[in-house]
Amino acid sequence: NRLAMQALAEAGQLHLDPEDHVVAAGLRVVHTPGHTRGHRSVVLEEPAGAVLLTGDLLHLPVQVGSPQAASSHDRDPAAGAASRCALLAEAAERGWLLAVPHFARPFGRLDRVTGGMRWVAA
Repeated sequence: NRLAMQALAEAGQLHLDPEDHVVAAGLRVVHTPGHTRGHRSVVLEEPAGAVLLTGDLLHLPVQVGSPQAASSHDRDPAAGAASRCALLAEAAERGWLLAVPHFARPFGRLDRVTGGMRWVAA
């Protein structure tokens, strides 16, 4: 992993500043620190809807119901929890489809329920 990061840095393709930014029309990178320094998630938006590619923001479906809970998978558990809370709230509000590579059924949506949210696999 360090060699890959070093290669990206040497190629001028590694950008770890904490600002969200638009990569291209309808494609933006969102700073979601916690799992690793500089962790990003990606939002792909088009008129028909949007998809949030979470990266390592989520590791288990239970985190959807308790995004504020610390995760042993995160280098900075407090920052990871804050990132999950903020981005999942936005995804739920906007009705985004989520793509979560760590889930057995990686595509789904968030459903608001009493006391929080739950994962609904697509």
